[in-house]
Amino acid sequence: MLHALILKFSEPNLGKQSVLDQQSQKLFIQLTVCLSNETDKKVLPLVGAVIEVLIGRMSKDQVDSSLLYCLCWYKQQNLSAAAAQVNAVGVYSLNSFRDNS
Repeated sequence: MLHALILKFSEPNLGKQSVLDQQSQKLFIQLTVCLSNETDKKVLPLVGAVIEVLIGRMSKDQVDSSLLYCLCWYKQQNLSAAAAQVNAVGVYSLNSFRDNS
């Protein structure tokens, strides 16, 4: 469901910032929390896939900002595991996005 919403709301509207870009930081943070707290091994790849789609549809500025969040989280001991998971998804999705461009 989130995947479909991200695709739908990532389209710019007459040169204005897309709805997705306006809300991407909130989504990114919530998905990161889900990824770090999820214990069901079947759900983890699904959350990772949504983060991957989100990163692929965010503007470059929003992606850069999100990766800075991850770097700050990585430096905090209690958040380093979550940051490492999201960074891995982020690197994978950025490489996939570049390969498809």
